[in-house]
Parts: sequence; C-alpha cells; structure tokens
Amino acid sequence: MNRFSVSSSVFSVPLWCMFFFSSLSHAGLQLKLAGHVSTDVRVDLPGKPNETAAWMLDRNDNAAYIKATATYKTATLEADLKFRYRGFQLSTSLLSLSDKSQLDPFRFDSNSAFIEIRDVAKGLDFRIGRQVINWGTADTFNPTSNLNPKDFEDPLLFAESMGNQMLRADWTPLKDLTLTFVWVPVFRGSLLPTTASAAFTDAN
Repeated sequence: MNRFSVSSSVFSVPLWCMFFFSSLSHAGLQLKLAGHVSTDVRVDLPGKPNETAAWMLDRNDNAAYIKATATYKTATLEADLKFRYRGFQLSTSLLSLSDKSQLDPFRFDSNSAFIEIRDVAKGLDFRIGRQVINWGTADTFNPTSNLNPKDFEDPLLFAESMGNQMLRADWTPLKDLTLTFVWVPVFRGSLLPTTASAAFTDAN
C-alpha cells in the first residue's frame, strides 16, 4: 500500500508553545531558563483511490523541553532535557500488556550538559561534556559534520545532530585564525528509523 505522509503543519497541529523564558542576574552570576511544550500529529492519506482506509494516524508525539544556562565571569554551565511521549502503545501481545513501558512509551533526550571556560590562557577556550558541534555548513545534509551521531528516525528532521560526550578546545593565536581541537572518547551510534532493516532484506 503506497502512502504519503502529511505533516502536522498541514494538519494544523503543531501546538508549539513557548511556556517560559526567564533570566536572573545576581553578583555577576547570570541564570537563564527556557522551555516549551509541543505536540506533533501526522496523518497518512491513501495513495490510490481504490484503497479502503481513508486515513491513518502516523505520529502522535508530545514533548516538553527545558534548558538552563548559568554564566559566571568566563565560565558557562549549560544543560537541557527533553521529555518525549510517543502517544501510541507498543504492546503487540497479551504478555506485553503487563509492561508499563509498552503501554506508555516515553524517553528522555539531552543534547547539552557541558561546562565551558573561556580564556583559560590567552586565546584558549575549553568546553567539556555532552554537546553538539556542527562541522562545516550545508543546506540540509552535511557529510562533513560527522562528530555527532544523527537522528534519522524522523523524516522531517532528517539527520538532526544528537549530543555526545566531547572535549573541545579553541585556540586563537592570531586575530583572524582559530584552531579547533575535538576529542570524542565514546562512540555513540546514530538513531535509525524502524524501517531501516528493510535495506538489508532481500525483496525477492
């Protein structure tokens, strides 16, 4: 059955609401909090006139996101957390109905949990922890930006970078010259879509 997907922007539901943004400064310490809640509903429409199903709910993701940043002099601490509730149960058998994680599937994502110290020495900055580093520039898919794993699960957010543990050092010996050094101690694989196994299946 051939189907095409209509995103929630066409279906008139992303409820994408910024629920707060606040900033506090005291004795040189600056604190910032930001967050949002969102829902993403997508519908599959039939690709042929003789198909029996008129439509099918394809995605019902609900998320809450929060990000906190604390800056004191030349040091910055940043962390974020995203709660995602899938909206569909994963249970496919009687036994799985006793598994709460199958009935209400959810997960937590984090792309930043790092500390950054600027001017450790003249022209030298350090950042250590979970972070996203975009290497190079491109319109959609950037083959040179391979420091972070990619999220291929959502076709509308294809190849979105995911955070990983890294050590980054930026050294600016000259005004117009900056050298960046990155160390990735732990490998983290990319997130593939549920249909990825079809690429390794013999169609015949």
